[in-house]
Amino acid sequence: MVSTPASSPFARASALLKSGAPATFTSSDSVLVSSSQATPILLSLLIVATSYLAWQLFAPVKNARIKGSSIRTLAASIPRLGQVAFYRTRESFLYRVLGRPEGALDAQAYHPSAVRFNVSQHNIIVSGDHQDASTFFNTRALSFTKGYSVLFGGTPKDPDTEPEVAARNRAQDDKYMVFFDKNLKQAIRGERLADLTPDMVEDCLKDYEHFFANNTGNGKLDPHMDVYPLIFQLSVRTVGLAEHANSAAAAREMYDAYWSIERETNYWSTLWPNLPLRSNHKRKENSKKLFTMIHEAINKRIEDKRSEDDQVQRMIDDETSTIDIVRWCVGSLFAAVVNSSSMSAWLLIFVGAQPELRQRVKQEIVETLRKGAEERGDDYESLPTLEALRRVPLEQWEGTASSVADRKNGGGAFPLLHACLKETMRHVLRGTFFRYFAGQNESDKFANSKVQIGGHDVNSGDFLAYWIAGTHQNSRIYRDPQRFDPDRFAIRKEGNGPLEFIGWGASHHVCGGRRFAQLEIIIVVATFLMCFDYETVDLQGKPYSAETCPSADTDNNWRGPSKPVRLSYRRAADFKA
Repeated sequence: MVSTPASSPFARASALLKSGAPATFTSSDSVLVSSSQATPILLSLLIVATSYLAWQLFAPVKNARIKGSSIRTLAASIPRLGQVAFYRTRESFLYRVLGRPEGALDAQAYHPSAVRFNVSQHNIIVSGDHQDASTFFNTRALSFTKGYSVLFGGTPKDPDTEPEVAARNRAQDDKYMVFFDKNLKQAIRGERLADLTPDMVEDCLKDYEHFFANNTGNGKLDPHMDVYPLIFQLSVRTVGLAEHANSAAAAREMYDAYWSIERETNYWSTLWPNLPLRSNHKRKENSKKLFTMIHEAINKRIEDKRSEDDQVQRMIDDETSTIDIVRWCVGSLFAAVVNSSSMSAWLLIFVGAQPELRQRVKQEIVETLRKGAEERGDDYESLPTLEALRRVPLEQWEGTASSVADRKNGGGAFPLLHACLKETMRHVLRGTFFRYFAGQNESDKFANSKVQIGGHDVNSGDFLAYWIAGTHQNSRIYRDPQRFDPDRFAIRKEGNGPLEFIGWGASHHVCGGRRFAQLEIIIVVATFLMCFDYETVDLQGKPYSAETCPSADTDNNWRGPSKPVRLSYRRAADFKA
């Protein structure tokens, strides 16, 4: 063996090769040689990867601008990411680029002309102009399903079955929507809701019992933390499984998973769901938990040959696949829970900030219960509060009146309470509706249709968004729009024109779950008012007024208050156990 000088491995290798002797290296020499040779390769790969990433992030997005259009185009610092603020702080973003609809009477304060920008590779045109509402809601060439499936990102997917579902949906998306709508209509049909209303009232009273646990019946509650679980339970009872609705522990576990998913819904989870980010991981983890709980409960019911009185049982009896049943349950929950939760909490907050209004609503409920008892031949004064509420028929809860016009305006029973709900929706629903325009990119019956926003043609493949606040907070439609005033609906009949109130959607896409959503909110609020006298206060117990009451943070689905709020309650003097 030839001895080698104590120098670098490369010098030693060179000397050995020149001598013609057999080359013998130590393992450390081998590693060093390999590392040295690999470094340029790795560096080259890193440069290529970095260049590719830079190109992906900074390359211009296809069709980002419309040639010859005066629609403003918003440029993004990182073109491929686009306007991240549209997801992170949507309301602030839209106020910044479109102005304040509360100042619609002042042309300088509100300039609702459409703006165009991208999020990821998708181009969006957003309008807050009430003139564009008719186009947005009445044009059949705009796809509701595609708009929400891409830009909304609220309803989760089951990680275990998603590949199978995705492959099937590409060919049968419309067919599944027919299946979904058919079962939703069956779940909230009149006969079923009539049977469910007494149970819903009882669920409310049981939930409120822990507030009575205090010896004096007094205390403070957080309307979001305390009302949201109740709405979730009522929703599970209606569009979920009876096993979960009747188990407080199961309902709570599902509730926690549900709100974890909602809270982790953001720009990244919607448009870049496969990036290794914490929010994406948490969302997938809780999605799996929710899907698994429902899937296992269905399989257990089938295995036990047990039957329950719920919509899931109808689908089981129809031999619907378990995957489709689970998917329907999850989709229905995500459609039912988020808005009903925030509307219930905020209705209580707003009404509690105006003692005179609260008393008027309470009096309306008492008079309706008393009149109903008299018509049935009951003695109202001797009826426990729970029983008086349980005996209210569905048509009274729904405010059904003799004419379509009266029903539209909240006529019939509880007109003021229904007006309060409508006013709450006007204040809290300030986000965006979505649509997609396939145009000439896809061969369907609307392939040659043209759509104009702001007087300009929309490109094939564009997404559209309509800013709800452009209508609901518009001072040309509503007087003093930032004030909570249900009499604008109950008495003055504001917002009665075409598309002047769009809280339940409009035209071809009215909320399919409206009947149930309205019912559960009215029951939750009416039951609370019959149990408690209360007022809306801050953390120190100082009452809020109509002028100082917090507003809703609509930049996320939790819709928490702009400043801390509690409901200071005491057992109602006329409550009868």
